[in-house]
Amino acid sequence: MLQVKKINFVVALKSEAKPLIDYFGLTLNTSKNPSSDIYSNLEKKIHLIISGIGVNNAKKAITNLNNLEHDK
Repeated sequence: MLQVKKINFVVALKSEAKPLIDYFGLTLNTSKNPSSDIYSNLEKKIHLIISGIGVNNAKKAITNLNNLEHDK
């Protein structure tokens, strides 16, 4: 049986995220962390977070995505 994997995108800027949000039908997810720009399509198991520019922001974003997955 085919197992559907999760897809997580981390992008720095909203302008980078917009085409992905539109293409995958992602909606803003404020249920777990209202301060983060996390977009999701739960049916397709796709998440996207807008991290901001820089390595430290990317690290924080990855942590937020990881927490989102484990808080279910």
